[in-house]
Amino acid sequence: MTFHPVPPDSRRNSGFFLATLVDAIAIGLVLSPVRPVDAGTPGSTGDTTADRELGQTDFTHTMFDFGGAAALSGLSGVAVDSSGHLYVSDSINNRILGWTSAGAFANGDPAQLVIGQPDFYSYRCDDGTAVGDVEGTGADSLCGPEGSAVDGAGNLYVADTIDSRVLEFARPFLSGVTSGQSAAAVFGHHGSFVATTCNDGGASASNLCDPRGLALDAAGNLYIADSGESRVLEYNTPLNPSSGETGAGDTIADAVFGQNGIFGTRGAMMALPWATSAGEAAIPCAVRSVSPSTQTEIFTYPTPTTIACSSTTRR
Repeated sequence: MTFHPVPPDSRRNSGFFLATLVDAIAIGLVLSPVRPVDAGTPGSTGDTTADRELGQTDFTHTMFDFGGAAALSGLSGVAVDSSGHLYVSDSINNRILGWTSAGAFANGDPAQLVIGQPDFYSYRCDDGTAVGDVEGTGADSLCGPEGSAVDGAGNLYVADTIDSRVLEFARPFLSGVTSGQSAAAVFGHHGSFVATTCNDGGASASNLCDPRGLALDAAGNLYIADSGESRVLEYNTPLNPSSGETGAGDTIADAVFGQNGIFGTRGAMMALPWATSAGEAAIPCAVRSVSPSTQTEIFTYPTPTTIACSSTTRR
């Protein structure tokens, strides 16, 4: 058998032919019509629909820090009631998580209760599902909750900061539900559960804007740090109308700290009333001091519910 080498020109022509063939195939793929593939259902073949999910509990959830009842993100408040129930403000996930016992809590334990979401794997702002909700906003929704507090009866108060309101949930661990509980009362928005606008209708005793901190005293009076309005509001025993306190039993503020004691005033700083001169008998609403370590001004209100404050301005 005689071997005949391929001439150089033939090899060069063969390479050109192969390159031309590849180019033609590529052009044909680009120009040829693509056969449409219909979307199907999970588990079916011949479609463009995913059939399995890893990293989330199902196809409809997209939680940022997946982990369900054990996940937390952007913590901003903690409260423990007299029965030992632990509540944590999981702000970025727009919810409050509750553990049955703060004393028995172990590292990594999942929460037994979630407030502000319909389940442990939902996280969106105002993701409520209750009847009467408007676009997810209602008595069962939260958006960026921060401060929380509990009263002597075990009722939970939550500063629903982005929604400019405070919600009260009646003894959550006795409600009979572990998710999606609806609030029993709302502070702000003139009592509406579906409003979210900061200071809607103007600054007043019935509105809030960006509330953050909460506290309750032994008598059941509620104090709200209304940060967007640069003031603190006091509600006299809002859940006990028979306490004998002025304005008891409603969600309208009964006293305002800052803003010269005027509910309808807004300002960048808390305007604190002082006596007009050293010789007058008027009692200042606050005593000013300066922290030696941080050089920060501190204002102390002595027994705020019993002292009559002067409405005059310091000179």
